[in-house]
Amino acid sequence: MSNQSTAAQATDAPKESVKETLISIVIAFALAFVFRGFVVEAFVIPTGSMAPTLMGAHMRFQSDATGYSWPVGPWHLRQGTSEAKAIQGQRGVDGPITVHDPMSGKRFDGVDIASRAGDRILVLKYLYGFREPERYDVVVFKNPGEPAVNYIKRLIGLPGEQIALVDGDVFVHKSDGRTTGFGPGGVEWDAPGWQIARKSDAVSKTVWQPVFDAEFTPPNANAGGVTWFQTPWVGQSAGWAVEGQRAYTYDGAGPTALAWDSNRDFIRDAKMGLKWEISDRYAYNECYDRLPRNFPVGDIRLRAGIEIPDLPVGRMGIRPSVAEGAVPSVSAIVTARGHEFRGMVTAGKASVAMRPQPTTDQPDPAWKELGQGETHGIRSGFVAQIEFWHIDQRLELLVDGKVAARGEYDWTPAERIAAATGQSLADLLSRKDQLGRVLPAGAQLSDPSIYKASGARWEFSGGPVVVHRAALDRDLHYRPDFRRSLQPGESQPGPAWATHPNTVMTLGPDHFFVLGDNSPASEDGRLWTGPDSWVASEIDPTIGVVPRELMLGKAFFVYFPALAGNSPIPMPDFGRLRFIW
Repeated sequence: MSNQSTAAQATDAPKESVKETLISIVIAFALAFVFRGFVVEAFVIPTGSMAPTLMGAHMRFQSDATGYSWPVGPWHLRQGTSEAKAIQGQRGVDGPITVHDPMSGKRFDGVDIASRAGDRILVLKYLYGFREPERYDVVVFKNPGEPAVNYIKRLIGLPGEQIALVDGDVFVHKSDGRTTGFGPGGVEWDAPGWQIARKSDAVSKTVWQPVFDAEFTPPNANAGGVTWFQTPWVGQSAGWAVEGQRAYTYDGAGPTALAWDSNRDFIRDAKMGLKWEISDRYAYNECYDRLPRNFPVGDIRLRAGIEIPDLPVGRMGIRPSVAEGAVPSVSAIVTARGHEFRGMVTAGKASVAMRPQPTTDQPDPAWKELGQGETHGIRSGFVAQIEFWHIDQRLELLVDGKVAARGEYDWTPAERIAAATGQSLADLLSRKDQLGRVLPAGAQLSDPSIYKASGARWEFSGGPVVVHRAALDRDLHYRPDFRRSLQPGESQPGPAWATHPNTVMTLGPDHFFVLGDNSPASEDGRLWTGPDSWVASEIDPTIGVVPRELMLGKAFFVYFPALAGNSPIPMPDFGRLRFIW
């Protein structure tokens, strides 16, 4: 009996094991589908409207002159689709590709290059069923104009708000309950109650766009006896060694400055002759950026490693400090909107301040201090990493990665547009053309030439200095564009939603307003013409908004970046795995 029982148990065990295995597999598949459907889902980025934060199909170049690597949108698409061709620039088929190194302006053309697929991202679905969306989240939603298509943008406007996009930044006013949507029913730009929507430090760090970094200065900028590269940084006194250098040195004894020269050539190209202007140009958009129409950008970050050459060791074996006379001060200064904004490091102290830009009548206006703090200063023989941010009407000074001083200033949209252009809002809205006719609303604020150019400089005093990796970045800049289509009663396209006093966006209790990080190439809430007929009848007919019912979730991680289009074995670029801010 004992042997029979043992044999029976041995025979039954595999049957039970197989059954349990099958059940486990079914449960695993069920959980996977539930997880995918209700918790996390993977999406692929198809276009460049969020570039370079998130990449759609694109090409990637690396300059042999500077070592800089950068993405460019697909030059050629498949016939009748938005899908990039596998090989871009095939000779005799699509024509050559011409791009310019963003750090040096060097031209590369006639290149055949494989296109890469877009980033694969993970999205927390239905997160917003548990908490409200937050401004500047990167969100996935059903496009109101094509509800079968998923879109990804940055969330700008929240329910119950009125939104104005002014000089590239976002201003918010609490709605007073009037009719939702676009139109002159919104709060006037000069009314009290408007607040600028400031980005968090995490978001700001993600969206800074590099304009120039001296680390990528070409070691040899001469070809055939012709110098093809000019650094935008220029020493303002004798004693500077800058051109052709990655570390700029000053061996003089008196006060001096290192200034950004926007009149120097960036691209010496008959078709694209560009200067080192601080604008919203994207290297990513060069596939169609043949006739630049770029807006000046005043939200700027300056960063550099500041070194005071090693001084002799004094008594007690201690080198002199800033307080003991090595360098009295180092200042980073941004010039924008008719003002100067300064972050200054002195002996143990950091401060941020602003003042009106000097003029002939007022050559030295008083500085208004907005914030201060303590810092270790700059010690001789060491390199101090200095960053100065002017962003979203906020000043921030960082020393070796730590915030040393911070301050804010508050202007209404009307005050901001007046500072950015030098003209009152009323004058801008009554601008006339050459025939004396008042310009249409779509052209009143969308002309880049009416906005003041920005500038930057570093100021030093007290002795020799070495400036390492001098770099300048600019913030996102939401363009005051004009729409491509007509609304009822219009004879020509009007200003994009939220970019003009006549098109203030008023959001209802279940409305969201979204924009792309790549503003020059993003079909976003500024430009939408109206929802799909089904969305309009069954959900919401409001133009320019995403109804709550179409929100899918928050993008939070790039898990498979930029799959190479010609790779025999699909491999992601692991160095670009990242969280999404």
